[in-house]
Amino acid sequence: MMKTIDLHVHSNFSDGTCTPEEIVNLAIEKNLAAIALTDHDGIGGIERALAACRQKNAPLQLIPGIE
Repeated sequence: MMKTIDLHVHSNFSDGTCTPEEIVNLAIEKNLAAIALTDHDGIGGIERALAACRQKNAPLQLIPGIE
């Protein structure tokens, strides 16, 4: 089975509209294997996204990035 990964996600810590927690929830709903949170010029949302993954105990891999 092929895994689906979104390698370019922005949160409201840059020009996205969703919080890191909402992004994690959406990724879980869409059954993604991994997401790369790649906000502009900062990593402020990474810790919150990691915490959301842990809280949900989800098999979602979070790839921290920066654009």
